[in-house]
Amino acid sequence: MSTQIYCRFTAKPDPKTSAQNVKYITREQALESEKSLHLHNLEHLQGSNMRELRTNLTAYAETRLVEEKHKARTGSGETRTHYRLVVSFDRKEKTDKAQELAAEFLRENFAKARAVAAVHQDTDHTHVHVWIDARQTDGKKIDLDNKKFKSIDEKWSRIYAKEYGAEYEHQHTLKKLETREYKRAKAQGKQVAKPIRDEKRRDFKQREYKNYGIEQRTVDGNKRVITAESKEVERTKRTIDDAKQIIDTAQRTLGDTIQRITELHQSLAELGRQHTHELHPDKELDRGRERERTLEIER
Repeated sequence: MSTQIYCRFTAKPDPKTSAQNVKYITREQALESEKSLHLHNLEHLQGSNMRELRTNLTAYAETRLVEEKHKARTGSGETRTHYRLVVSFDRKEKTDKAQELAAEFLRENFAKARAVAAVHQDTDHTHVHVWIDARQTDGKKIDLDNKKFKSIDEKWSRIYAKEYGAEYEHQHTLKKLETREYKRAKAQGKQVAKPIRDEKRRDFKQREYKNYGIEQRTVDGNKRVITAESKEVERTKRTIDDAKQIIDTAQRTLGDTIQRITELHQSLAELGRQHTHELHPDKELDRGRERERTLEIER
């Protein structure tokens, strides 16, 4: 049995994709039901059904983005709106158990944070996506220094080991040390073999990187990577482009139609004048003579 577990914390996601991420992790295709979601300090956003709940959560993330954009800032760079976390099990686990462990992780490490944890059962191993608001319930931003950032995966392994056995934390620590030694040797120019990792874990990483959307700096243990744009985002962009083309074509067609109608109207008017002249050729002449007679009488 593999004792590898997986934890990825995204420290600098694109701030504009906060609501998009909430919408993605709460999609119904990946969840069993509303019970798959755990709201950490966000209980007031509960809805009467899944659709309403997703709407509330997405709207909240969008509102928080706007609020952060309008707050006075002292630092440089982009405004941080949220963090992202993915923790994975090495097995299929019941949704309530996975949710329980994710909730414990949030209580111990982000007690004052506002977060949404979504248990996904759409792969052969259960995993949990977590969206974390960058600002806490006390109004302060989450203080995440480099030491805390690099040890988040260790905190998950500790919780996991407490539930499933100490060997999980032990193996995770060894793997992390092995990766660190490999990087150190590579930096020194030594020829060393790359550490072997579980194929399922690598496949899961690639799948999630694609699904996560907009380019973002992420951490897998101590490793930072750049993710590719998701298929969902690409489909949305193509749909928007197609819609723009349809609108442009419709506008051009409408303009051409209006021009043809105007020209047709002018042609009909001209035909009408010609037809009237042909039916009454002396009418204008008679009118002229009548005006002359009137003038003579008046004189």
